[in-house]
Amino acid sequence: MKKTDVYQTVTNNILAAMENGIIPWRKPFKTSFSQVPINFSTGKSYRGVNVFLLNLACLQFGYPKNAWLTFRQAKQMGGYVKKGQSSETILFWKSTLINEKNLSQEDESESIKKVYIARSYNVFNIDQCEGIDEDSEILTTIPRIGSCEEVYAHYPKVRPEVRLGLKAMYIPALDQIRIPKMSDFLSTLDYYATLFHELVHSTGHVTRLNREGISESKHSDKI
Repeated sequence: MKKTDVYQTVTNNILAAMENGIIPWRKPFKTSFSQVPINFSTGKSYRGVNVFLLNLACLQFGYPKNAWLTFRQAKQMGGYVKKGQSSETILFWKSTLINEKNLSQEDESESIKKVYIARSYNVFNIDQCEGIDEDSEILTTIPRIGSCEEVYAHYPKVRPEVRLGLKAMYIPALDQIRIPKMSDFLSTLDYYATLFHELVHSTGHVTRLNREGISESKHSDKI
């Protein structure tokens, strides 16, 4: 598929969904459905615009699981794609090095430049396949987002303790964050957004920014 065709295909899919009244930026009810799509063969989470595109497809067609496979991966797992099924187009960016000539009069040398090329792949939802064991730990494991995990891991100096709780709160007296388990949230992104909100409160602790309203608190919590 040509580069321009890739962009146009993605654009057409988004416009078609909007025309049909499907706006996939918020799921108003809680199910075991994960809003972070995964590759059922590798267990890896999709990233970037592919998260949007695959969630869009799930809303359009009512797929109960946000797990995807290429035609070849389905075959490798001993299954197959049902006859007549339509695939979804996703993007993969691959870096490559090219020689770039300097055409100035003073410098006719060549330089190496890294560019990124968009390539398209076709994937099918696990619901469109047969002969594949869907009772996999891949679907029961809530995918964590590595870049989000690093935010807490690289918290300056002493980090506040993060523990399970009935609601999300920061307790200055204990320098402790309480938060429900990830599976209780509507999506993984909602979990991290809530965690980061409480982490912002924790920066006001007396050992950090000593912020008014936080540092003098001895018993109250910040929600």
